[in-house]
Amino acid sequence: MEKHFVSFEEFVALCKSLVEQVKKDKFKPDIIIGVSRGGWVPARFLSDYLDIGIMASVGVKSYAHTEKKGKPVIVEKLGADITGLKVLVVDEVVDSGETLEVLKEYFASLKPKQVKYASLHYKPWAKLKPDYYAAESKDWIVYPWGLVENSKS
Repeated sequence: MEKHFVSFEEFVALCKSLVEQVKKDKFKPDIIIGVSRGGWVPARFLSDYLDIGIMASVGVKSYAHTEKKGKPVIVEKLGADITGLKVLVVDEVVDSGETLEVLKEYFASLKPKQVKYASLHYKPWAKLKPDYYAAESKDWIVYPWGLVENSKS
């Protein structure tokens, strides 16, 4: 699989594309949730661009460096009450779609009003498609904040 190294400038453009999609959809989240670890940085940028000051995090793990280690599991529960709220969940990439499956099930149990999912990249073979994604790719994506992690493979 080819590696695509995302520059900071490209990352910002991807975030702005997501913001435009969310605005066009007229979706106004009450809270933005970043999926650790890859979704933290884009979640923060979307928080600023959408002027949503409340953020939280949820941890899902299925990889060790770049090697898949089985079905994703929630390793850090959400530290916020989202009952009755409109939620935007942000991750860097939807690859297999399994993390998205786990998250959809988990968030449904927390009784939010509405949950939408955004990712910078989406892989065409994923089981599920996020509500918003900035680009489709078949490459292994290396983001600026993942350079050290990806250099170990």
